[in-house]
Amino acid sequence: MLNNILKTIDDKAKQEIDTILKEKERMFLALEKEHQENIQSRHEEKKAELVSKTRVEIEEFRQIEQQKFSFRLQEVRNKIVKDVYGSAEKAINELSDSEFKTVLKHLLNYLPEGIEGEISAGGRTAKVLQSMFSLKCLVKSDLDEEGIVFRSKDMEVDLRISQVLKHNREATDPEVIKVLFAS
Repeated sequence: MLNNILKTIDDKAKQEIDTILKEKERMFLALEKEHQENIQSRHEEKKAELVSKTRVEIEEFRQIEQQKFSFRLQEVRNKIVKDVYGSAEKAINELSDSEFKTVLKHLLNYLPEGIEGEISAGGRTAKVLQSMFSLKCLVKSDLDEEGIVFRSKDMEVDLRISQVLKHNREATDPEVIKVLFAS
């Protein structure tokens, strides 16, 4: 009978140990699962943070590159417009004598009337002016570009072709740009 009691106690102890071991294994698996879920969650958070940071960096890079492109495009546009005005100046300088004379007559309208002074002019301009009239002022052929610079004791009027184009450029640039770059 004692053996039966001991055997019963031993069986109950084994059952209790099996129950504890199963519970321990179940808890261990639950902890392991929770740990894996935590790792996965942290991994997903890090991944989302990295993706977000990368998107921000890509957007910043895109904006910087867009800005560089815009600056470069503006530089190219400015060069093209400058070349257009350079070509216009060259075309004016290469006009026939009669057409060049017409341009000079127009420029002379901007000179003050009745004021004595001297005119500095480009070589071709000086020849054309001297052939046009007997001017009340001295015409010097001492400019390295075509056009007129009138000097009196009180003022100076710069009507060199390059300066007239430069002065008018502010007003004409929008139209020139519109014609050149309209799409």
